[in-house]
Amino acid sequence: MSAPPGSPRWAPWLVLALALALRLPRIPARWGATAWLYAAYPWETVQALRAGQLPPFTGLHPPLWPLLHAWSEQWAPIPLLWLSASALCSAAAAALVARHGLAAGLLVATSPVALAYAAEVNDYPLAAALFALVLVLRPAAATGRWWPLALAGALAGWTHALAGLGAGLVALTLPWRWSVRTLATMGALALPLLPGALDAVGTGTVQPPFKAALVAGDLSDRFGLLWLLALPAALLGARRSPWLLLPGLGLPLALGLLVALGVAAPHQFPYLVLIGLPWALLAGQGGEGRLARLASALVGCTILLHGGVALLGQARALASLARQLQAPHALDLALAEAVTPWACDGPPSPACSGDAVYLLLPRRVDDDDKRTVQPALWRVRPWRRLPAVVPYAFDWGDHRHGQPRLHQGRVLYVEDHVRPQVTEAAAAHRRLWLVLDAPADSGEGRALADLLGRPGEAVAGQGTLWRLERAPQR
Repeated sequence: MSAPPGSPRWAPWLVLALALALRLPRIPARWGATAWLYAAYPWETVQALRAGQLPPFTGLHPPLWPLLHAWSEQWAPIPLLWLSASALCSAAAAALVARHGLAAGLLVATSPVALAYAAEVNDYPLAAALFALVLVLRPAAATGRWWPLALAGALAGWTHALAGLGAGLVALTLPWRWSVRTLATMGALALPLLPGALDAVGTGTVQPPFKAALVAGDLSDRFGLLWLLALPAALLGARRSPWLLLPGLGLPLALGLLVALGVAAPHQFPYLVLIGLPWALLAGQGGEGRLARLASALVGCTILLHGGVALLGQARALASLARQLQAPHALDLALAEAVTPWACDGPPSPACSGDAVYLLLPRRVDDDDKRTVQPALWRVRPWRRLPAVVPYAFDWGDHRHGQPRLHQGRVLYVEDHVRPQVTEAAAAHRRLWLVLDAPADSGEGRALADLLGRPGEAVAGQGTLWRLERAPQR
């Protein structure tokens, strides 16, 4: 990992170390219901691979990341791999940007948006790393070495639609003959994605309507407004590297169009991870003169404040996680009592034997809000194999069924809403322990009591427990 002229050779390594220090603590904090359930999104790809078919294109998400996840599901279904791989990709994006300037890399390393999505089970960290690679390769491509950028851009397009679009916009800034070759190569490599992309645009009418006040309030609440301090430096940087304005402005405009078409969700913010990369490069340009030095000082303040806030917030989250893990939980009791391993001869049916645990982790905020911590799932160690199983006939990718996995021989379901499908899970097992990570008198506790016909047992410590037993078949 070398640095270009004007950037210290050690800059990428320093930024990589800082980025990892800020991202690795995100892994334990993000092991919760969202990570468990998001792992089901690539299930169509898992099924396609097993059937020897081409993987599908889902929304703005082409099949590269689902392919990688599907392979992990088949060979190493270990949640820690999913979480840590994302954190490493997110850190790599910051280190790559640092090749064009220490300040730019530090902005990405400490970005609250990048940190929020750094350890998620989705394609955004990989897309950010590939788009950052495209930005880094642009100077060499401008001198005629265009094919590495074309390959990186094609991979970015196979990971996320916005990353591919950003790569195309970068290619448009090259000298004409190199731009044509780069775009032609990227287009040829991305051609298999065209039917899925057209289908996503044609059917994209399922997103909620855009509400400017709600989006602005969530953006400020989750990520703050400190990043505005770096805006003057970015505007000054546009004079030194005007080519960055094309992806910097083109991506937000494209996102606005996708929101209007109903393809992109207006209330979610992971797209900003990609949009922020060219703007970080603009803000890190530096320059001569009093105004440029003042702008650079503001960038430095942004980096320090974002880094300090991130370290403090993560320390508090980890301390809260450790503190809550000390208290007994209903899940501890359920895992201790459910001792019969699951076994099935032939197709899954109620005749299959084995105990199961159903863990309900109520979601109090939108799943795009990454500030929540759910310590209960840490009773299930994410470094162990957790292969997917189908104890009864249903689509495993359907989130209403809790995406059951085998945990030490027992079937474990995880859900974040009270759903009537819990009765189907109970009917599929001889014995099932239903654990609610909330008090019995909570809204979820009352809903489950109505659904199951009896109240749950409040466990000393945390959680509520139902023991459900099916009468043996004769």
